Amino acid sequence: MANEYRYILERYKGKNTRYKCPHCGANRSKTFVRYIDTYTGLHVADDVGKCDRENNCGYHYTPYQYFKEHGITPDNTTPPQEEVIEKPVPISYIPNDVFKQSLTGYNTNSFIKYLNTLFDADTVTKLIARYFLGSTIRKQGGVIFWQVDAEGNIRTGKIMNFNPDTGKRLKEDNQLNWVHSSRDESYKLIYPEYNLQQCFFGEHLLKEDKTRKVAIVESEKTAIIASVYMPDFIWLAAGGIHGLNAEKFKSLKNRDVILFPDINAYDVWLKKARDFSGYARIKVSDYLERNANDEQQKEGLDIADFLVLKPIKEIEGTLKTPNISTHVLNNPDTLFNYIAQSRPEPLLPLNKREPKAFIGHSGKLYIRQSDCPSRYAMYDSAEAYNKRLHLPYYENELFVMQDFKAWVEMDFNTLTVEIGLNP
Repeated sequence: MANEYRYILERYKGKNTRYKCPHCGANRSKTFVRYIDTYTGLHVADDVGKCDRENNCGYHYTPYQYFKEHGITPDNTTPPQEEVIEKPVPISYIPNDVFKQSLTGYNTNSFIKYLNTLFDADTVTKLIARYFLGSTIRKQGGVIFWQVDAEGNIRTGKIMNFNPDTGKRLKEDNQLNWVHSSRDESYKLIYPEYNLQQCFFGEHLLKEDKTRKVAIVESEKTAIIASVYMPDFIWLAAGGIHGLNAEKFKSLKNRDVILFPDINAYDVWLKKARDFSGYARIKVSDYLERNANDEQQKEGLDIADFLVLKPIKEIEGTLKTPNISTHVLNNPDTLFNYIAQSRPEPLLPLNKREPKAFIGHSGKLYIRQSDCPSRYAMYDSAEAYNKRLHLPYYENELFVMQDFKAWVEMDFNTLTVEIGLNP
């Protein structure tokens, strides 16, 4: 489909499509998006574009301004158009073994250290498992915010570092880092043709309850913290002020959604809410705009900055996740098993277990969830579960029992299943 405009901001295709901002780039890099001429595919000029730091920089130099200041009259002749049928490129995913190896190192993880200053150890443990928080491998201290979609596919992971005392992001690297494009050899990844299509951070939580309201904020940190203070919502993160798009909103079809933009981002997100009103019932909170003082307005605070000012005991409700033992944090295999089973009940002796898993006629394995007996985790096969070939997806009991063939027994020592046993 042809572009509506001749000059557009260059689409993100990796780090090489982001540049040093000519206005604020003295101590930063990779925040600048250049305009391209869709007729030629070339940049208009090195300084013609827009800085992503909309609140703190605000630089935006358009092609119109450039042509006017340089006395240039662009050639508006439309070149002959050839009909090009583009084949859809499959979405790329991060392998499970890369995800699994990040589930450790929490004692040096700067973000986890910060969470420990806000909440008790049990709550922090739940947050790690609930939001799939990982740790960087070679460079200690980093956190990985994994983007896992509603089907359990791992789209990518955002790598960040925080001040463990203040929770402020450390920006000495001057740019974000991503697992899919990381040069860290410890990830053993080379994705020259990685087709990234981001999803909401926390999107995998949407299948927990299809009736609960969804709250969306800009940053992953904010979503995680707000989920403790306000647990009646499913909290997702867009990843930034410009992180709302149609592809992401497809996962929110017919949901009730409330957007909580950072200070000074209200107008941007209000427009987005109108643009995507066909996907969901969307409201935009103006609480921060109405209640922030001049200093807070200048700093561009978010809702988490206000929540952490109150002791957690003053907030009604608690994180709605069953208790788990903190020992899982020291063993990536244990934590991966914990996540893959979606918060299983405490391990019980064999003679005290109740049957809760079966094989279907389709060959799929279904595991009943102890925290919601009418919900089953599904795997493509028993082998897929035993070898942890993929994360589960979920379905209601009314649908899965139609596929019932035979019960299976679960071995809680190895977290594997055996086929053909009666309950």
